[in-house]
Amino acid sequence: MLIAWDGANAGTIGFGKSGLIGSTIARLRFKEPEKYDARFVGIYLRTKFDYLRKTATGATIPHISRPALESISIPEFKLEDQIRIATLLNRVDALIATRKNNLQQLDYFLKSTFLDMFGDPVRNEKEWDTKRLNEIFKIKHGFAFKSDYFSDAGNYVLLTPGNFYEKGGYRDRGEKQKYYTGVIPDGYILSEGDLLVAMTEQAPGLLGSPVIVPESNRFLHNQRLGLIELKIQETSRQYLFHLFNARAIRGKIHSKATGTKVRHTSPTKIEEINIGFPPFELQNEFTSIVEKITVVVTNYQKNLIELENLYGTISQRAFKGELDLSHVPLPEEPDPIAHDEKPTGQGVVINEILRMVEYPMSDPDEREKLLHSLLDNYLKEQQGGKMFSLDDFWQQADFKVLDELDESDQSWDVKDYDQVKDWLFELIRERKLEQAFVEDSGEIRDSQIELTVKG
Repeated sequence: MLIAWDGANAGTIGFGKSGLIGSTIARLRFKEPEKYDARFVGIYLRTKFDYLRKTATGATIPHISRPALESISIPEFKLEDQIRIATLLNRVDALIATRKNNLQQLDYFLKSTFLDMFGDPVRNEKEWDTKRLNEIFKIKHGFAFKSDYFSDAGNYVLLTPGNFYEKGGYRDRGEKQKYYTGVIPDGYILSEGDLLVAMTEQAPGLLGSPVIVPESNRFLHNQRLGLIELKIQETSRQYLFHLFNARAIRGKIHSKATGTKVRHTSPTKIEEINIGFPPFELQNEFTSIVEKITVVVTNYQKNLIELENLYGTISQRAFKGELDLSHVPLPEEPDPIAHDEKPTGQGVVINEILRMVEYPMSDPDEREKLLHSLLDNYLKEQQGGKMFSLDDFWQQADFKVLDELDESDQSWDVKDYDQVKDWLFELIRERKLEQAFVEDSGEIRDSQIELTVKG
């Protein structure tokens, strides 16, 4: 079994894996292999995730506490019953994984449909009319509600970036949800269908993510959110929602953001972005597709919640010994990890902790490998005579690593930029890139050199 020992995923348990393990992963070795099933113990330890995080050390980067881990007691069951419990829970877990995959595939479908219908909104290869976003809408800042009136219950939900999914959409924060009980100024109670954009990076990936308000007169407009107020009324909010989820737009927003610990942007910086603006009829056609897919997504999400609740109920009852396991057959083929390395029963002792290494962005060699890999992937996307844009590549490369940087890590710098240029000159010499000069009134300027990818 494995446990993530450091970092954002500290406390995550893995088992049934093969291959090499990273430097922030600890391996759990067990003293009595004949007594315990690794899947059973692994599933049980996953229920202790909150405990492991609460007892972790480290102010900014959590580190799992070895004494806290070793103090966990494992419920005593016969080996056969451990296997039955693990088999039963794995079946439900497989259904959960399938449903999550279904939802992910539907998300991919909508993204690909958006690109098929509208193209890249920044490159505008479909040659729609070009508009600045401030011609289409304006962004209104929310109100700075006083924390003195925050509560765990109330009639009005204080909408914040914490309510946003990274890929867009509303999520209920449950016990972490904030309510407001003070006086509410005019104009800051949101209506169903209002579209908002996260103006701060409250969590990785949230900056620029959109949300559509699910119901009226319940949500308040927080100052960290920008409310989209249309100037061109013939604009689909569903089109704008997916526009803000487009990689090119999110990349633009991230590239213009400021701040170190908490990145943020302003309405002006978003409104100055240029896009190719498709006709309203095509936007409506896309909206019709979204509405049909949304019905399926809603049903899948409801089913996913039911499966997750079922998993929780079964696991609680199973670990308390309240389930009749006689009707759960043992697997015909023994799981290869079931008799590998298993825990002691009253605590799991870690006999080997691997040394920690820094994130690749801090290692010059790994940093160069990552940058070269990103360039290779970008060039493959541009094959067939498409124009190579260094600015576009650099924006994508920056966007790729923003969410993975630790506080001590540095994003791409001048040295990296020069390295990419060296690689490009080498590709030109190897005739893998073609260089052309665009004339303007008989003059040739450096800014009008175009590169195209052969292949």
